[in-house]
Amino acid sequence: MATTIEEQPMQAIEDEYMNAASEDATPETKSGVLLNPNAAESNARFSKGQMVQKPVFANGERTRGVFTVYASRYNTAKGYFEYQLRDFYTTQMESGWTREKELKAAS
Repeated sequence: MATTIEEQPMQAIEDEYMNAASEDATPETKSGVLLNPNAAESNARFSKGQMVQKPVFANGERTRGVFTVYASRYNTAKGYFEYQLRDFYTTQMESGWTREKELKAAS
């Protein structure tokens, strides 16, 4: 039997380390529970048709604008929700998408 590392075949040494690493590895699923790859998408604060408010600058003054949520999307690159808004009083669509952190629930 070989007693020094130089006398042992290389394949036996590699197999020894590979078996030790696989025993310590954490499985991807635990107790039959699967991870949801879209977990962040299920945490939207506002839904379609809900009234929200955000600051609006009109005539040089900051006022509160009231909107309804027309559409929402999850920005995967930046990791947050964005909403397309429709003005509550004029029913005009606001251009662009608004970040979730800029909005508050309307009272």
